[in-house]
Amino acid sequence: MNKNKSFDFVIRKKLNEMPPTPSYGAWQTFQEKWVNKEPNTTPISDQNFDKNIKTKVGSVLKSHQIQHWEKLKYRLETIETYRRKIYINKLKELIAVFLFVFTFFNVTNHFLMFPENEHIQYADNKSLSLEKIAQTKEKEEAAFDQKKGVPIKKSGLVKNNTNISNRKLVAIAEIQKFKNLPGNTKNIHSVSKHTDESYNSAFKGEVTKIDNGSTIPLIPAKVQDPYSVMATIIPMNFAASKKTNNVTRIGFYFSHVRNFILTPFDKVYSIPRFENSTSAQSYGFSVGRSFQKLEIETGFEYTNLQYSPLLIKETFGAAADIYFETSLRKIQFTIIKVPLRFKYFAFNKKGWSVYAMAGSSFNVITEAGYEIEESVVKGKPVNYNRFSDDGPRLEEKPFTTGFLDSGSLEGNYFVDLHLGIGIEKKIHSRLHVYAQPSYHSFLKSDGIGIGPNNDKVNSLHLQTGFKFTL
Repeated sequence: MNKNKSFDFVIRKKLNEMPPTPSYGAWQTFQEKWVNKEPNTTPISDQNFDKNIKTKVGSVLKSHQIQHWEKLKYRLETIETYRRKIYINKLKELIAVFLFVFTFFNVTNHFLMFPENEHIQYADNKSLSLEKIAQTKEKEEAAFDQKKGVPIKKSGLVKNNTNISNRKLVAIAEIQKFKNLPGNTKNIHSVSKHTDESYNSAFKGEVTKIDNGSTIPLIPAKVQDPYSVMATIIPMNFAASKKTNNVTRIGFYFSHVRNFILTPFDKVYSIPRFENSTSAQSYGFSVGRSFQKLEIETGFEYTNLQYSPLLIKETFGAAADIYFETSLRKIQFTIIKVPLRFKYFAFNKKGWSVYAMAGSSFNVITEAGYEIEESVVKGKPVNYNRFSDDGPRLEEKPFTTGFLDSGSLEGNYFVDLHLGIGIEKKIHSRLHVYAQPSYHSFLKSDGIGIGPNNDKVNSLHLQTGFKFTL
């Protein structure tokens, strides 16, 4: 104790003798002494540090596992697949936008060039528009000074196939402003001169009588416009246009499909309903028969449906230090469709057609494939909620085998309904191209749905292709 007190006394005395502030060169002196001091360890340079790390890392050995490369390969393939799908989708979007804009401008120009009030038919059994009839009456009153008229037949316009030698000259019943028309006049005694020079040159002298058995020659005259009223009075021979739309067409098409998979409540694992989506492509061949504005179409379509269900890891068969784990990773179906569609063409002008579509298809799953992963895990199971001592409950689910493998339609078919619209463009006398977006709704199957999870598949289709008229 005395030694400790004396030591404390000496330290206190020394501290009291020190000035309150250090001198100017105190820090420099400390730094010089620190630099000149012999270091206990040799500092490691950056190069030596890197070499040391390399040696340490090289001493750690990791056993090669082929699963690592398989996972890397699968990841790279997945990235490439999604990149390719993005490019295809963007290209289809650009094509759809181009077709929409092109169709819009063509339809707009059509209505601007051909207004409805100019629609007049001549030399036919169709009536004139009211506007043209009024203009025709004014022209007739100014052109003719009718002294004695001709009998008026109230049966309408002159038919093209009427023999002029077996009837009297008839006029339009709608022209009501001609005066002094005797009801029983059989002969024309005189006709005054025509004010139009083109008609004056055609008449040679005065016409006094027209016999029923005589033949009146057709006088060539200069027609100023195609809507002349003379075309409704003087019979003219026109080539009858026999158009028919009852044709047969064959087509080939490609569809980009967006599938929406609805998985109902899972009774095996007690999991609520789950929704998923995936993309696919389909290719098809069609045969159609048109009747005026209606077309009936059928054919064949090939689709490869591939999607990933909800990932559920199930553990089973625990031993001393290991247990087994299994899960359903992927479902793949090859589907052949036989559609039956009805199309109604509501618009058909200048080579462009717009139609509505409704129908249904019978779908057969020809091949089915499943990716099931099983692995051995060291240790004890962590989650006993999905643990089974005997075996995996995944085997309790109904796995579809496909029609080609089983030879039966049981569990390998479903029916869906279609609704959509389409745009069609005529690029040749027998060749058409078209684009048709549509929605397909799952309707019925052998069970609740298809596959081990009883999935229902609804889809959006963007179908593009061409058709050839036979």
